[in-house]
Amino acid sequence: MSLVIVPGDADGLVRTRVETMDQTRKQATLAFRGVRVPAASILGERGSGWEALQETLSRAVVALAFEQVGGAQRCLEMAVDYAKVRVQFGRPIGSFQAIKHKCADMLVQVESAKSAAYYAGWAAAEDPDELAIV
Repeated sequence: MSLVIVPGDADGLVRTRVETMDQTRKQATLAFRGVRVPAASILGERGSGWEALQETLSRAVVALAFEQVGGAQRCLEMAVDYAKVRVQFGRPIGSFQAIKHKCADMLVQVESAKSAAYYAGWAAAEDPDELAIV
C-alpha cells in the first residue's frame, strides 16, 4: 500500500457527507473512481504506506484520548456545579451522600483516564514501541 496526495478537485474523487451527532466535525466518505495522479504524488517509498498510516493512527488515537479526557473533565465540572445549586428537600443535592459518591466516582474515572492519556502522550513522544502496547 502506498500513500498518495490527491487534489480535492480531482476527477473521479467523490465525497459523500456522513451525518454524525457531533456537528462540529464534518465527516465524509471518499470514493476514488478512476482517479489518476502523477507518480510524484506518492508519499515516501512506494509500498511503505501501511507503516506510515499505522504510526499516524497511533498518534491520532492519543490526541483523541486527550480530547475525550477534556470532555469528561467538563462533564464532571458541570455535574458538580449543578449539585451545588440544585435544591431538594431544602438543601443542595450536593450535600447528599449518594450524590457525593457519584461525583467522587466520576472524579476517579476522569483522573484515571487523564493518567492513561498522559502515559500515552509520553509513549508517543519518547517510546513508540511502548505506544503500540498502550
